[in-house]
Amino acid sequence: MSEAEMAATIEQALTWPWRVDVTEEDGELVARVAEMPDAIATGATHDDLARDLWVSLRASLRARLEFGDPIPRPVAQQTIDGSPSAQGISFNQRIS
Repeated sequence: MSEAEMAATIEQALTWPWRVDVTEEDGELVARVAEMPDAIATGATHDDLARDLWVSLRASLRARLEFGDPIPRPVAQQTIDGSPSAQGISFNQRIS
């Protein structure tokens, strides 16, 4: 896969409705992408958390592509039969 193809794939995947779980641990916010366990972020504020999560998700996607690993589809994009669905909440929406 060329660098341009990889960049395009990453940008497309960043628009998918990833399920993000946010918790507070030791006084700091922690976000984890349910479908990508290696995409984890921390931050003192929601804005810090969002910035860190975008960096982490982008790096996780790049690593999977570089090593030829599949990129899982967000749970919100799966139907009972496993086919794509347009339902779900995108991380593009503000974390609250």
